[in-house]
Amino acid sequence: MHRLTPMTVFTRVTLLTLLCLSVAGPMAQAQAQVVAERCSPTPASADGIGKRYMGREIAGVMGWQGAAWLEREERERQSALICWCGRCN
Repeated sequence: MHRLTPMTVFTRVTLLTLLCLSVAGPMAQAQAQVVAERCSPTPASADGIGKRYMGREIAGVMGWQGAAWLEREERERQSALICWCGRCN
């Protein structure tokens, strides 16, 4: 029977850790590149934050005062029309 010594365990754990890090590094770089392609800085508009995600400017934070705007009937009609046109996904 093969007996594991502390040095053998340490060596195996070290090698496994190095293997995981060698795979994770390029994956993280690829993910950062995808995010950089989707998100880009732009001059801020009156109600935006100056960053774009997938071509649309990210809006500023809305307070509780905007709740009525979110619940309006016109928004539901606009959303239904956009999905009908095939632009919702």
